[in-house]
Amino acid sequence: MCRVLHPVEQIADEILVIDALNGDCEAFDRLVSRWQKRLWRHALNLTGLTGAAWDISQESWLDIIRGLTRLNDQAKFGPWAYRIAGFSAPARMVLNLYYLEGFSLCEIAGILETPEGTVKSRLHAARIEFRDHCEPLGRKVTT
Repeated sequence: MCRVLHPVEQIADEILVIDALNGDCEAFDRLVSRWQKRLWRHALNLTGLTGAAWDISQESWLDIIRGLTRLNDQAKFGPWAYRIAGFSAPARMVLNLYYLEGFSLCEIAGILETPEGTVKSRLHAARIEFRDHCEPLGRKVTT
């Protein structure tokens, strides 16, 4: 059975998003309060790592802030936020560990407790996702 947000929750999210888009910082704070714990728990389920879940949820909020104007249906804020927190979480983590932290594929596999082949495929997918995200912005990226 598909879990659907209660209409009252959707209306509350819609109002908060509209108010936040109009510059109401308190509305954005309330939106964060409503969703922070859920997004963190989602990231924790994806990674199994408490620290990584906090990093992912914080990075997701940055993406949410930047992308809020592109949210077509404000009442669908929750599912949209989950997609931001979940679709790029493993890719983002692998990119960070490989490029920013300098870990080898083998070391990343140990950190994430996943096979090295999985790390390789996530890194490959993350490079493609990064390239596809940056090229429309006029930035040529070679992977």
